[in-house]
Amino acid sequence: LPIISRFGKSIVHGEVLSSGHSVFKAPSLPVGLYTLEVSQNLQDFTSSRFPISFCKDIEVKNIHPSFGPADNAGTVVTIFGKGFIDVKMSCKFANITVTASFLNDEEIICRTPSVSNLEWLSLYNQAQSVIIGKKQFIDPHYPNSLETMALLVPVYVSLNGQDFIG
Repeated sequence: LPIISRFGKSIVHGEVLSSGHSVFKAPSLPVGLYTLEVSQNLQDFTSSRFPISFCKDIEVKNIHPSFGPADNAGTVVTIFGKGFIDVKMSCKFANITVTASFLNDEEIICRTPSVSNLEWLSLYNQAQSVIIGKKQFIDPHYPNSLETMALLVPVYVSLNGQDFIG
């Protein structure tokens, strides 16, 4: 059987995963609060309407600090940007997702996870990654050597835990 959802007035076809579980790709809608309804025939929609908010896209401008200990989780990283809202936001360091704490619409904080697979990284490559402004978390192990044991880790942010930007 087909499954259809309505976000406000926008109709979207979905996929039934199992009994009681369906998935829909939300349409692109202007910022605002909408109701979500489901139907199997485009005529009889569910009587329970679920509110869903569409927000402005978030923007990441900078992170601080841009380095910390790899084998010791918990460094507090402040992420500066625009459009942050007080919802269950997430940060992702490489492929590890952590919960973000909302400070205001331009700042959130995340605690770093422990990372492994460190590589030797020349001082030149470290400087290049900072100079070109990459939003990466570099983790030097031996800061006084010409080469340091480190791992460049991309940092991403999400409002919904699914769509990450960085």
